[in-house]
Amino acid sequence: MQRAACLMFILLSFSGCAASEEEESEFASDVLVETATISRMTLQDHLESYGTVESEPATPDHSAGVAILSTPVGGIIKSILVTEGQRVEAGSSIITFDDRMAQAEVARSQSELDLAEQTVERERLLLAQGNSSQKRFEEAENQLALAKAGRMAADGLLAQVQLRTPISGVVSGIQFGPGNAVEPGVTIATIIDTDRLVLSAQIPATELTRVRVGQSAEIFASEKPERPVSSKVIFVRPAVDSETGNVLVRLSLAAHSGFFPGQFVRVRIVVSEHEGVLAVPLESVFIDGEGRSTLSLVEGDSAHQHVVQVGIVDGNMVEVSGEDLKEGGTVVTTGSYALPEHTKIRRQAPVPEVNE
Repeated sequence: MQRAACLMFILLSFSGCAASEEEESEFASDVLVETATISRMTLQDHLESYGTVESEPATPDHSAGVAILSTPVGGIIKSILVTEGQRVEAGSSIITFDDRMAQAEVARSQSELDLAEQTVERERLLLAQGNSSQKRFEEAENQLALAKAGRMAADGLLAQVQLRTPISGVVSGIQFGPGNAVEPGVTIATIIDTDRLVLSAQIPATELTRVRVGQSAEIFASEKPERPVSSKVIFVRPAVDSETGNVLVRLSLAAHSGFFPGQFVRVRIVVSEHEGVLAVPLESVFIDGEGRSTLSLVEGDSAHQHVVQVGIVDGNMVEVSGEDLKEGGTVVTTGSYALPEHTKIRRQAPVPEVNE
């Protein structure tokens, strides 16, 4: 009797353990996951790079967006007419030089011109009276031409005592002050038109075939990455820098865009766009042991693994295509990694966003 009781106890214990293991196995297959909906949208493929904000280069129709004013002749600075940071208009005088030498040259050349004109008139009268020769008259005319050229040169020298800006802009630097003696060709001041800026960026030569003039882009300031500025590719240099292996690309910047010359920024160029494609969150796609891209498609309370083809990635979304994929379908996101081919799932309720 006692042996029968013990045997019954062992059988009941074994039965209880088996039931427990079966329940644990069933529970283990009931995986807690998060899901998302397959969407149809337009995705963009981007090429990211970094660049520097610069003044617009000169074109056949426009002057450059920066003017570096240098001395055409040597001299002594008489006065500075502007201050750094001041807005100036095209044609405004920036600096004047001591003009005493120029004024003296104008007076001397004018005196020579007056004398040459008088000589020509005298020789004209004498030739008409027969008291001079044609040769003397022609020599007088030659001297008059030289005197006129001398006066024009003196006027040009006088004009150079005032250094004027050819463009409107902001005075970004003045290198000398009143009383300084400068040599010819020395930079005196710089004027920058802050409304005429471009972004110069470098892209790898391997990406050259993907970038074209007219492609749209976004430019991000480092301090405000969430507020990009719209832009377009306006120039692609058809040559590769042999030292860096990069290609120069310029992008437009609208006036009053908030950027400044020399600023280092990030750029994102749209190199292709796929319209109306199926897309899922990037975290829902993973590579299986055979190197295939897969995702888990939800059907009822189960998830079934499907092989898919992936396209471009745009932010957190990736383009997908394959059998049984359709707009509005449900895929596993969080928890999809290494799920069995067929898995019973429980969906986790999304965590509500908290507005701070």
